Amino acid sequence: MSSFTRTVEHLTSENKLLKAQQDLPESIGILPHRKVINVIMKSDLHCDLFTRSLDRVNDIDDLFIGKHDSQVPRVVYVLCGNFLSGKSSWIKIHQPSVSGVNLYLDGLNHTKAIRTVIIKRIKKLSPGCRIVCVRLLTPMDICLERFKKVKAGGKAFDLSESWIYKVEDAFEEVDVHEGFSSIECVVYSL
Repeated sequence: MSSFTRTVEHLTSENKLLKAQQDLPESIGILPHRKVINVIMKSDLHCDLFTRSLDRVNDIDDLFIGKHDSQVPRVVYVLCGNFLSGKSSWIKIHQPSVSGVNLYLDGLNHTKAIRTVIIKRIKKLSPGCRIVCVRLLTPMDICLERFKKVKAGGKAFDLSESWIYKVEDAFEEVDVHEGFSSIECVVYSL
């Protein structure tokens, strides 16, 4: 078989592939992918919450360093709210609109100091990454009601009512000057 014949066969084959792909969407992108990091774990309730939050934030470095661009988070959602305010539930129902990795930092993130460290760390690791604050505005009485239901249901739960009050008292409201790309407020609804 001559090189001319091989070239013709190769080009004919390529032509068939191109014709088959003609009906595909013009742009093929990366599908949205979720990655969730729990900033505060139940076992952390016996420690200083600020220190434990910082320890967990240190774990995000591996998601940014030495990864191909398609594996690096393009959006980081920093959830802020009291215990049982619905942060984990919001993550489950949220439909990411950005292709690629969408990272969710599921935690109290109740002080400006914790949020500042998170923002600075992410901006250093990935300057172009969008950082969205998701502030759950669930009233404390609803959080307490949920706590009582969970406790009455017999689920193993290290949380006490006093922790819900502690977080409520220590909560520093999110400010537009903190450096988030945007702030989304989620109001409690039945």
